[in-house]
Amino acid sequence: MHSLYSVVETLLVMTYGVLPAVWARSGTAVAAAAAKLQQLSAAAAGSDGLAAAAGGRLAAVAGWMGSAGGGEIAQTVVFVLVVLLCNLVMELPWGLYSTFVVEQRHGFNKQTLGLYVSDLVKQVRRVC
Repeated sequence: MHSLYSVVETLLVMTYGVLPAVWARSGTAVAAAAAKLQQLSAAAAGSDGLAAAAGGRLAAVAGWMGSAGGGEIAQTVVFVLVVLLCNLVMELPWGLYSTFVVEQRHGFNKQTLGLYVSDLVKQVRRVC
């Protein structure tokens, strides 16, 4: 059943152009973040001391994100994180069913829901 779901999911993603849409939105998000960092750096540049130094760093990051190579790298990172999180959400019901229904039916499940969630959080932290 899970393999049929995966095939249908893949076909829908390909048919409706989900990945190009996520790529475009990732670029929009990176551009918006670069603009926001530029605003923060301009606001911090008027101050003195530590805030001015932080403003200089923010300006450098905003410039890197706005550049051709840096913007593409930042867009790729955002794209991959969004796709991974969407995949996690889409696969969650299958993992829960496998762990708490199939394994429990055969007496293999010793895992609690809290342990399952903590393992899931550890997996996400490892990727991010």
